[in-house]
Amino acid sequence: MKLVFAFLIALLLFAAPTLLQAQDCTLPEVITVQTQAATLTVVPVGSVDVADAASALEAADTQVTAEANVLSGPGSGFAQVGTLTSGQTIRVDASNCTGQWLRTVLENGQVGWVSANYLEELSAEVTLPVANADTPVYAAMQAMTLQLTADAASCSDDSLHGVLLQVPAAADPVPVQVNGIDMVIGGTVYVGLTADGTQTAAVLAGHARITDGDLSVAMDTGMQAFIALNAQETSSPSMHIAPFAAADVANLPLYVLPEAVDELAGLTDDGPYIVGQAACRVISNLPDNLCPLHFVNRDGDAIVQMDVELVSAPYGEWSDSTHENPPILQGDNVSGMIAWNPTCSLGPACFIGPVVWSITLTDAAGNVSEPFEASFNCVDS
Repeated sequence: MKLVFAFLIALLLFAAPTLLQAQDCTLPEVITVQTQAATLTVVPVGSVDVADAASALEAADTQVTAEANVLSGPGSGFAQVGTLTSGQTIRVDASNCTGQWLRTVLENGQVGWVSANYLEELSAEVTLPVANADTPVYAAMQAMTLQLTADAASCSDDSLHGVLLQVPAAADPVPVQVNGIDMVIGGTVYVGLTADGTQTAAVLAGHARITDGDLSVAMDTGMQAFIALNAQETSSPSMHIAPFAAADVANLPLYVLPEAVDELAGLTDDGPYIVGQAACRVISNLPDNLCPLHFVNRDGDAIVQMDVELVSAPYGEWSDSTHENPPILQGDNVSGMIAWNPTCSLGPACFIGPVVWSITLTDAAGNVSEPFEASFNCVDS
């Protein structure tokens, strides 16, 4: 009897640390953000501090000096969306590139622009960010900063530190900014940080568009972006796209999200994808122009053909083309940049652009990518 009792005591002592550890772990925090487009769910993961960056954007109050129309964009050609009365105080949060139009948000949530001629002049200390009609207005936590912490406790895998972001599948995509990187999310994305200063963005479901400098990429389920960040947590012009593996997203707390996610669904797609192209200038009558295309091809089969078809051009004669075995400029057959070598001739013109093309890739297994619209400007130097 004494031996049995001693065994039970030892068993309880051995098991106690595990039970206490499980009790210390709580469900991840779930933050709900109501944006103009749809509800955004934000879930911090691992050892990371998440801070609101939207409220840090410059804004100021000003008074309306005369009755004024509120337009949908910064210019008299845009549609009217509201009216302001003389003496009314409004909050402005951006200006156009000339400073002649200021952006505001009306009481009904409508974003609008007002001519500076009808507003009191802002203080010299106020510097509004420059925006255009398509620049999003960020709600609190729709723009955020992430920073790794040294000792924060986590119930997630130690290698995962970042945020889960989810927009309902049936909703319109939502613009989000993370550490200064602009994203438009239509589904579920995990944004992570690594110790070497890299920010990742893995599309677990749906799609996302990510912009870094002059490169904007359209990513589908199963793809992951890698973006180099400098010490100030702002972006440098360096981004590449690759497929992710199951281990890259293992142990994420997907169970707390409003919509169920199968993070491995995109891992079975073996077709090639063209995901992006930086702005490109093609020199007239020069044979060795280069406009790299960023691509992903999960199965790693060689890309054996590139087909290029004209979509539109302001004027001129343009021919479709087929290129056998286009060379890989950076990366490998799984992901990187592939060469597109367009040519053009200005003739009597000094500039033609943009010239838009539909491009597809075919791999050795016969898989053909969805058409991607690429473009260039034809210039004389």
